[in-house]
Amino acid sequence: MRTPLFAVPPAEPGTPDEHLAAGDPAAAFDGYAKGLEREPGDPHLLAGRIVARAVLEPGPAARRALARPELLLPPPRAAG
Repeated sequence: MRTPLFAVPPAEPGTPDEHLAAGDPAAAFDGYAKGLEREPGDPHLLAGRIVARAVLEPGPAARRALARPELLLPPPRAAG
C-alpha cells in the first residue's frame, strides 16, 4: 500500500519512512528509535528500525535481524 507513495523519494522528508525512502537511513533510524520510546513494541517502528540499521550496518548481524525480527522484540511488560 505504501509502495506507490515512495516511487519518487520525498523532497522534504518528515517521517522516518520518508527519510528511509529519501536515502537517509541515519535520520530514519533516529526517527524510529524516538517512536519506539513512545510506542515500545510497535511492529511498524521495529521493522523500520531493522531496515534502517541494515542499511547503516550491513553484514551478518543485519541479515539475522532481517531474517528473524521476532528475536529483537522487547520482553513483555509485567502485569501489575
